Parts: sequence; structure tokens; C-alpha cells
Amino acid sequence: STPSKKEGNNYYSDEGGIPWIKPENLNSMLPIVNTSEYLNDAGAKIGRVFKPHTTFVACIASVGKTGYSDVICSCNQQINGITFSDNIFWKYGYYALTASAIEHIAKSNTSVQAILNSQQEGYIKLPIPSYDEQRSIVSYLDEKCSAIDEAIARHQSSIEKLEEYKRATIIYKVSHTDKNVEYVDSNIPWM
Repeated sequence: STPSKKEGNNYYSDEGGIPWIKPENLNSMLPIVNTSEYLNDAGAKIGRVFKPHTTFVACIASVGKTGYSDVICSCNQQINGITFSDNIFWKYGYYALTASAIEHIAKSNTSVQAILNSQQEGYIKLPIPSYDEQRSIVSYLDEKCSAIDEAIARHQSSIEKLEEYKRATIIYKVSHTDKNVEYVDSNIPWM
């Protein structure tokens, strides 16, 4: 149910519509609300459209990558969209599927690249505690994952500053050597 991208088919938009999820949109631990491509109204009639709080699992190539939406979304054929029954809190289901990435890979067929069809997806077993315990687990994981994301962001900033310092040090040392050293033309115009 992937709308065609052949010339003359106008099913997609870069500016808005229903977010079109691809494998690169998965594994961020944040809800998917924006993507680089969207389905327009014509595309939504052809593509499969999922309600908010759907969990998405890559089923071809990058098998086991997960994500979830807070808005109505659609996805390409490399992704299974999974909704849970009423006895499973949707975000617990998302975390449980994220935790079962290795099982997704183990259940996939691999010839040239790993493929996990929807029937094989159905064989994946998830622990299902009481609904209240699921919500408690989600609350704990949301808090801990948020704290980890904040720590990563702080450290990422430090890493970027250190990388910039390293580049500046290299540039300085290469271009500001001993003033008594004679420079030789490299004969490379852009240098």
C-alpha cells in the first residue's frame, strides 16, 4: 500500500500532510510528528494510515528499529505499524517492542537482507503485566530516558566543542609553524 512515486503520481508533499515514516525516522525515542515527506489527501487514500500512538517497527533491512507517533501517520513497506489491544497500554507496548529488537532480528528471514513479515511479527512474545504496572513501567522509563537524553545533549555539546578545538589546534599547528621555515607552493590551486 505504498503510493507510487512514478512521475505523474502526486501522492507526496514536502510541506505537510500525513507524516510518511521511513526507517530513518525510527529509533529516536521521541514521538514522530514530522518527517521529510508527507502523504497528501490522494496519497492517504492509497497508503495505510495509522492512528496516533501506533508503534512502528522496521521489518526490512534495519529490522527491529522502533518508533511511535503522537499524530496520524503512514509508513512505507519496510515498516510494520502495530496497535495494541485495550489490555496493553500503548507506550508499554512500544517499550516492550523496543526491548525485543534482538528477537525481531532472530525471527526475520535473511537471504540478502533481513525481512520480518507481519505474520513473523505476530510470533514475538512480550511480557504483559497488569495495566497499572505497565503505566508504572512507562512512567519510570519516560523519566529515565529523558534524563539520559538530557545527559547526552550536554555531553554532545562538550564533544562538539572539543572537536572544534581539535580542528583549530590542527589548523593552527599546520599553518603557523616556525616562522623561519620556508613555505613551498603545493601547486594545488584551492590550497
